[in-house]
Amino acid sequence: MTTNFETLAADIEGRKAGLDANLTARAMSAIGEWHPDLVPASRTEEISVETLLHLADQLVPGWSILFRGKAQEPDGHWSCTIRETMSRDSDEFIGHGKAPDLTAALLAAILRVVSYRSRSSLQA
Repeated sequence: MTTNFETLAADIEGRKAGLDANLTARAMSAIGEWHPDLVPASRTEEISVETLLHLADQLVPGWSILFRGKAQEPDGHWSCTIRETMSRDSDEFIGHGKAPDLTAALLAAILRVVSYRSRSSLQA
């Protein structure tokens, strides 16, 4: 597999205005190539936080998702953390994303979880 999920996550985080249709399509297509059952049938429409929360739940059921942000400016400063548990600090992996909007922060965190999962499956 040639997809670099970390690069896609960094591209999302580097945008000043959040997601655009092209970047969203690239990210969803990459996830779909890795695990076709996880991605919604329509990969080109605008993606919602609800759709991404469902995707995260399918990817890592039972994991915790934590959002932090400041809504003091037109573009907030959002952070998303996806981790196995919130009650201890010994998680093997924590997916993290940060972006001007909540959807982009969540997608970046999901891409990092997918990156970890794809590397883990190659090692198994």
